[in-house]
Amino acid sequence: MNERRYHILAASALFGLLVWLSISLRESYVVTIAAPLEIRDIPEGWALQTPLPRTVDLTCRGDGWRLLFLRMGPAPDLSFSYFDVQPPARADQPDSAAGRSPTSVALDNLVRARFTRPGIELLEITPGEFPIALDRYVEKRVPVALNLRLRYREGYGPDGDPVLRPDSITVGGAAAILRGIQAWPTATDSLVDIRMPVEFETPLASAGDYRLRISGQTVHVTVAVQPFAEKTIPAVVVKIPDSPPDREVILIPPKIDLIARAGIRRLSVLSGGDFRVTVEYRQILADSTGTIEPVVAGPTDIQVVSRRPEKLQYIVRKKL
Repeated sequence: MNERRYHILAASALFGLLVWLSISLRESYVVTIAAPLEIRDIPEGWALQTPLPRTVDLTCRGDGWRLLFLRMGPAPDLSFSYFDVQPPARADQPDSAAGRSPTSVALDNLVRARFTRPGIELLEITPGEFPIALDRYVEKRVPVALNLRLRYREGYGPDGDPVLRPDSITVGGAAAILRGIQAWPTATDSLVDIRMPVEFETPLASAGDYRLRISGQTVHVTVAVQPFAEKTIPAVVVKIPDSPPDREVILIPPKIDLIARAGIRRLSVLSGGDFRVTVEYRQILADSTGTIEPVVAGPTDIQVVSRRPEKLQYIVRKKL
C-alpha cells in the first residue's frame, strides 16, 4: 500500500512540474547566445591582418519554448564570404587594400539577413561592427617559448633546461602580424613537488582573435631532475675592478667562502674560478658604516646560499 502511495506522489509531483514548465515557458524572456563568426573565401595569397572576434553575442527575445529550442539547437550560422563584407573595389582587387587603414564591417544587416527565427526578435548584436584589412600571407619559423612554472621538492632541482619536441613551429598569417612574432609561447602550466624526471604534452598558446595557422597543437616536454646538495667553495678572492691608481684598498678579509647549491653532478666540477666576487670602489666612497657587502656573480644554474663573511671591512689609503 505504501509503495503504491509513493508512485502516486511521484506522478503527482512530475505532473505538477510539467504544468509549471508549460506555464512558465509561455512567458516572454530575453537571452543571449554566442554564435561563432567566420570570414571565408579570403583571396589566395592573402590573410586577415585585423583581429576577428571568435563569437558574436546575439540578444534575443521570445517565448520560453522557442528560446529553449534555440539554445539547445545548433549555433546560428555566421559564416560570411570576404566578398560579402568588403566594398566591391577592394574585394575584387586585394592589392588595392594592402597597407591601407582597415574598413569597418557593420554586422547588423548581415546577421539579421541570416538569423531568421519565427517568434524570436533579435534585440542586439555584440560587437555591432569590426575592422577588416588584408595583408600578404607569409610563413615564419619561430622557437617555442615554454611558459611553465616548476616547483621542486626540497633537496631536488633541475638537471639542465627542459627539452621541447619540437622546439620550433611554423606560423602563417598576415605579414604585418608575423613581423612582431619572435617566439610562440605554450599555454601557462605548472608542476609542483617534482622529485623525478617528468614527461608530458602541453598545448601551444591560442592565437586569440588573430587568424593564424600554427603547425601543431602541442609540444612534448621533458624535465630532467636530480638530487641537490650544497658545497663550500673556499677562499674566493674579492676584487675591486674600479680602484683608482693612486689609492690602495685593503679588504678584511681579502677572500670569502661561498656556499653553493646545485645538482650533485654540477657541484662535482664547480670551483672558485666559476665565480667573480667584487666590491665597487664607488660603493666604498658612499659607505659610512665601515663595512661593505661584496657582489657575487656566477653560473645561472648555481644558487649561492650564503657568503662567509657576509660583509667586509676595508681600509683606503694613498699609495706611496
